[in-house]
Amino acid sequence: LVPRVFAAVPRAQFRFSRAMTKLAAPIARQEPREVIFGAVEGENRGSNPMKNVVKRNDPWFWLRDDDRKSEEILGHLRSENAFTEQEVAHLRPLMDKLYDEHISHLKETDDQAPYRSGDWFYYTRTVKGLSYKFHCRKPAGAGLHVPAEDASEQVLLDENKVAEGKPQCVVQGVRPCPDHKLLGYSVDFKGDETYAVRFLNLASDEYLPDQLDGVTGAVVWGTTSDWVFYRTQDEAKRSYKLWRHKMGQNQEEDVCLFTEADELFDVHHGKTKSGRVLVLV
Repeated sequence: LVPRVFAAVPRAQFRFSRAMTKLAAPIARQEPREVIFGAVEGENRGSNPMKNVVKRNDPWFWLRDDDRKSEEILGHLRSENAFTEQEVAHLRPLMDKLYDEHISHLKETDDQAPYRSGDWFYYTRTVKGLSYKFHCRKPAGAGLHVPAEDASEQVLLDENKVAEGKPQCVVQGVRPCPDHKLLGYSVDFKGDETYAVRFLNLASDEYLPDQLDGVTGAVVWGTTSDWVFYRTQDEAKRSYKLWRHKMGQNQEEDVCLFTEADELFDVHHGKTKSGRVLVLV
């Protein structure tokens, strides 16, 4: 593939881009760090870790930053990104060509198949030129399996507005409550797969004071709109605790219903189709 990529770029253009190079390749400093593979006292290394441990030196271990707050590491990554942009600048026409070809095979403005919940049909749709989805609903008529053609659309959540001003945005777990008056969803603005759950009043289009921070992306309502069930993670990003939140209360008052102590397992939850039973797996 490499010869084909360079063949698509005029030779003169390639020589020019190399001659104009200004940034030097960023080289991360090395810092000796011993990493142990196998059984370590006081640590869970699996059900049958190696008894004869293997030790290796990892001079770039310091580049690990689970909190994404180290300015030294972030600065190095920004330098790497800038250097990469410089080195592949001559491939930009080819990148644009491949992107346009990919997009040409997609239906950018499209509605997803609706599903019925109570007296409503819920669905998502996309619009050409916009990066994120719209979450919508239409009223269901008696005996209809699809929304009536003249049914008016209500936009419940515009992910494009949620993402405004953010470097990245992932929205998950968009769920209406049992009486369809509230909407719950989770959002991650950092890319670390840790979410915040927010609640929207669908009549007033205003956010409720309730907000659940540091959780996974799943939002599961109880049998009424008074309760929400969610999960939290440990330091290894393992989903291991199930919580119950009462709407109107602070998150600090929430009740932990289950903790998976075994580090080899994680926890997931959901409701049965009837909406009456909470399933924990």
